[in-house]
Amino acid sequence: MDEVASVRSTRKRWFQYSLRSLLLAMLVVAVTMPFLVERTHGVALEGCCPVILADSNRWSQGDPNIAETYQGLIYHFAGAREREAFVHDPEKYALAASGYDAVVAKEAGRKVLGKRRYGFRYRGRAYLLADRASMEKFQASPAEYVKFADAWNSD
Repeated sequence: MDEVASVRSTRKRWFQYSLRSLLLAMLVVAVTMPFLVERTHGVALEGCCPVILADSNRWSQGDPNIAETYQGLIYHFAGAREREAFVHDPEKYALAASGYDAVVAKEAGRKVLGKRRYGFRYRGRAYLLADRASMEKFQASPAEYVKFADAWNSD
């Protein structure tokens, strides 16, 4: 009987040790994971190259294998030359307000990603808005929303 009790006691201690080890490992992962994983909001410009858009004012599909992450967005580039231009001057090519609709953010306090369909360039920056109503509001009073978008980018 003592032998059975000893085996049960050993199993109980092993189980408790294993459980503590597992909980400790989970804690370590939970604490370090935010630092290991880069948070992204998705692919910018539906995968089109921001450098070609800015420099040539045309949409050109980028290569997902030639990419950079900037302000939470993944940008695809047509080639290595375009990627280098972006890395050298990301503010020239990156989306204003990190791709969010500056009108909705300012007026409703919500983050809504803009759509390429409602995108345009204003004073050298690319803006994406969520819908036609936001685009019309922005175009009616651009200075108000540009100021907000610039403040958003600097946060």
